[in-house]
Order: sequence, then C-alpha cells, then structure tokens
Amino acid sequence: MKSNNIFAAAILAVFFCLSATAKDAVNTKFGKPTKEELTMTTYAPDPDAEAVVLCRLTDVEYSVQTDGYLVDYHEKIRIKVLKPEGAKYAQVTIPYYVVPQDKDKLYTSQMALRPQHIDINGAVTYDEGASRSISTNIATNYIHESIEEVKATAYNMEGSKTTKSKFKGEVALEQLDDETWQARFTIPDVRQGTVIEYEYTRHSELFYRLHDWQAQQEIPVAYARLTVTIPRHLLFNFEQHGSQQLVAKQESSSMIYKLVSDPLAAPTTVMAYRYIFTGQDLKGAPSDPNVCLADYFTGVTAEVSSFGLRSTPPADYANTWEHVDQVLMADDNLGKMIEDHSPLREQLQAENIQTIANEQERAAAVCRLVFSHVKWNGKYAMWARNAQETLQQGGGNSADINMLLMQTLREAGLKVNPVVMRPRNLGALPLTFPTISKLTNYVVGVKTRNAGTVYVDASSPEGKLNTLPEQLQVERAHPIGFPSTAPWVSLKKAVNPQGKK
Repeated sequence: MKSNNIFAAAILAVFFCLSATAKDAVNTKFGKPTKEELTMTTYAPDPDAEAVVLCRLTDVEYSVQTDGYLVDYHEKIRIKVLKPEGAKYAQVTIPYYVVPQDKDKLYTSQMALRPQHIDINGAVTYDEGASRSISTNIATNYIHESIEEVKATAYNMEGSKTTKSKFKGEVALEQLDDETWQARFTIPDVRQGTVIEYEYTRHSELFYRLHDWQAQQEIPVAYARLTVTIPRHLLFNFEQHGSQQLVAKQESSSMIYKLVSDPLAAPTTVMAYRYIFTGQDLKGAPSDPNVCLADYFTGVTAEVSSFGLRSTPPADYANTWEHVDQVLMADDNLGKMIEDHSPLREQLQAENIQTIANEQERAAAVCRLVFSHVKWNGKYAMWARNAQETLQQGGGNSADINMLLMQTLREAGLKVNPVVMRPRNLGALPLTFPTISKLTNYVVGVKTRNAGTVYVDASSPEGKLNTLPEQLQVERAHPIGFPSTAPWVSLKKAVNPQGKK
C-alpha cells in the first residue's frame, strides 16, 4: 500500500500549480452584496452575458463516524441578473441521490471498497470477512442524501435603498428515476438588475462517492472555489478537466472525531487533508445537446483510492485498470455470470448457428436470434439479472440483454468481453486514474478472426454489429482484459455509421 506522503506527492506532481493566487477583491461574504454588485449593468469580460455568477463557494466537509464517514456539501452562490432573460436563474434545481435499501443489487461503490490482496504472482484474493462487513454497512446505511438548510434572497435597488425578498416557500422534491431525485425552488422578485444569493447543504451518506464539481457554467463565472477536507484514512485521486485551468493546492489539516455510540467519550483529533481548487474569469459555455458539459466545462472529478477506519489500516482499491478488471470479473452479477450457459443454447444448435465459418456472420446470426426474443427497455445498467429471467420477461435493461448476448455468443464458440464505459451525456472516464464508481454500463466486444473486434449493445438498432447509438460512441471505453499498453478503445472510431455487417 502506498503511503500518504507518496499519494500526496503524486497529487501535487500531476495537478497542482501554485504560481497563481486568487484576487483579493472578490466578495466572499454572503448576506450583504456590495454596492458595485447591486449597480453593475454589464460584466466586462462578457458584455453580452444575460447573467454572471459573481461568487460560488463549495465546502465539502467529512465527519468521522463509528463505522464510516458522512459528508456535507455546503453550497453558496451569488448571481447578478444583467438582462431580462437572466431572471430564469431564480429557478434553482439541485440533484441528489436516494438509493432504495431493499434493492437486491451490488453497487459499484461497494465493489470499489472491497479489500484486495495481490500476491507476488499477481493473483487477487479478498478479505471476505472485511468485504462482507463493509458491503453490508454501505448497502444498509450509506445510501441516502438529502437537501437541507435552503436559504435564498433576492436583492434589488429601489432608488437609493436595497430591498430584500426572501424565499419562504416549500422546496419541491421530485423523483427522476430509481435513484435520482431533485430539489426545486424559485427565488421571488427576480428581474433585470437583481442580485440573487442562495445556499443549501447536501447531506450525504455516500462518503465514498464525491460528486463531480463543475466550476464553469452556461453563464460566466467571476469566481468559484471548491474546498474539500477529508480524513487521511479516506484518500481520493483528483483530476481536473475542461479548457480553463484551476489553481489548486493541498494542505494538512485536522478534524474532530466524536464517537456517536458513546456520548460520554471525549472527542479526539483526526488528521486530514484539505484540497482547494479556485477558478476565476471562467467563460460561459451555452448548453449544447451534442456536447457533454462534464467533459468540456472546467471542473474537478475524484475517485476513492484508499479506505480505512480509525481502528484499521487503509486498504488500496482499484489502483490499476488490471485490478478493476479482476474485481469486475469476480463479481456475481457480471464476470462470473458470463460463464453460465445461455438459455438459448438449444435454439442456437437447432439453427446450426455455431457452424457458421465466418465469425462476423456467426456473431450477427447470434444477435438476430437474441434480439428476436428480447427488447431493450431504454435503461443502461452495469449489473444483470439471471438471463433466464430476462428471456422469460422478453427484455430488460442493457446489462440484462448484454449478458444474454455474451452467454449466447460464447455458446456459439466466439470470444467476448465487456467493454465498460459511461455514456456521453455523463462525461468521459477519468484519464489519469482507474475507476469503478464512474462506470455505468458496458457494451459487448466480440473478437473475430476476419473482422477484428466488433461491438454490439442492447441499444444497437436492430441488434446489428457496429451500430452503437450516438450516446455510446465515446472516445474512451475500457475493454476488460486489455493488454497493459492499451487500456482504452475508441467506440467512436470503431463504429461503422452505415451499419454494414
């Protein structure tokens, strides 16, 4: 296991440039906008801007619990409305997650926290007792987020006086899908010339899953700062993305640990790291349905690299893509299931598909067989249910159908492997460190002698080879079991847009 000092040095060597400093003139105090902010009519770096984010402060703070951690995201934002159409920024939407506790599934976050032991020959084993303990804690406790302490005020100039209109309504909570929710509220009395201020806390039990932070927005951002304070037993890799560089630094810090189960116990000090990312004069980037904001907007992404409690030494997780591969292939809902017999093997044999000499044609015949029995329900996923159940129900999510595809392709004598990824709308996989928690789905890679590797997915039109939908045509996908020199494959380059076999 790498030491904390080595980890910190690597972070500094890759990401942190300390040559620039933040401007002293930025107003970082909330509750009383300055006269200059109230009277400004245009934003000099972008005179056409309909609004500008004057200041955004995001403080991410961890608290140490008996058997894990909790994390709070404290968000404060000040916006100046410069044109009538900028009043739309009074409508605030905040995404968050609520994972149902009764779901019978294995979460990516659980897998990222499985203690691994690698022997001198490269074999991977797991501390089964610790794995069950950590997974149980996460599955039953650390799965909930909430939006709390919402405050919002609109400031307007009425002659020489400043008026304040506070948000006093109810925050609307809406469920978008199985795990994703959003909180919505509208700040009153917002118009051209208004200064908007709002703040909230996202209280999260998903301590192993830092949310991506986008410093750049659709409108210009004059100043944005992210501060993350993490106990040293919980280490993350950080990566910047976007065209405008953030100034970043790392500091040693400390936290107070209070044993929740023993109120009489004296609090103790826990050593921590503090990471600070600062951006200024960030250009606005209007939304484009064909562009993923997470890729092109300046921001920060992170992945847990080491986890431990105060009573146990840290264990490393997913430090190389080879380790990620071994974890995924050892999972009951992915790698191990590929080896099961296909429930379509009798029909496969009845149609003599396995005897087709041309492997690309054989793969295409298998796809036609599978897609004649099941239909995609429009959802992407990583973890599959039993293939027999998918067949009986006539369809399922991408993982369900792709698993049935892989089993049937193997029955036909073809070599297959999952190619893990995340769709374009969610952003590219990190370039500088391996990841598990950011993997959301996979496509099927089929190795053929006559045509090389071809790709198919549950969402492929009519189940044809190399006809992935645009959402899956990413520049960086990871084929499980890749040669050490080639961790990436470009599905954009590999796909035949004409859909020819």
